[in-house]
Amino acid sequence: MTISVMLLDDEVLVRAGIRCLIERMPDFCISAEVSDQSQAAALLGQSLPTILTIDINSEMTTGSAIIARLKRLYPALSIVVLTMEDSDAAVMSAMEAGASAYLLKDVTQTELEIALRAVARHESYLSPRISTKMIQRLTFPTDLLANPLHSLTARQLQIIVMIGNRKTTKQIAFELGLSPKTVTAHRTQILIKIGEKDTVGIVLFAQKHGLLSTDKNYLT
Repeated sequence: MTISVMLLDDEVLVRAGIRCLIERMPDFCISAEVSDQSQAAALLGQSLPTILTIDINSEMTTGSAIIARLKRLYPALSIVVLTMEDSDAAVMSAMEAGASAYLLKDVTQTELEIALRAVARHESYLSPRISTKMIQRLTFPTDLLANPLHSLTARQLQIIVMIGNRKTTKQIAFELGLSPKTVTAHRTQILIKIGEKDTVGIVLFAQKHGLLSTDKNYLT
């Protein structure tokens, strides 16, 4: 039986990379590639694939809301999150919304195939790195968990530093090889996680936690 997969990601190069990995797997085929939720909804209404891969940072709408909506419309659809976002909150939110698997974008072909085959069998799958991290979190003292730094991903910390260095969204996107929309989505998540409202708040947070050089004032 052929396992069909639709790719939802706003990064063309990312979709190409995922396609390349999946096309090497026996019994798998790519049914479609789309860059946003509206395109996915239009195609899903015509022909339902076995699996949909989705980057929860691909739109400003929260990833869990997209997943919940798609599962409500297409209960038989298996959704695999393939993202850079590795925070506990993001993982739990996505899985509770109905995702069948959660993987990080540095996934190997072997792990991706294991996950996709598990999902095709109606099983769940968590990246070993994610599951290990979540188990470790359970052993940390609660005062450490209260520190917002622990909820930020490596990418988000990188973006915080770049914002502190007066980089614009376009500059950050170019240097990190991301789309401006993805950078904006990261910025929104950063503000939520650190409890701030604007760029000044991000810079102050970075200075407070020693993420920026102490000999520079990034607010002037």
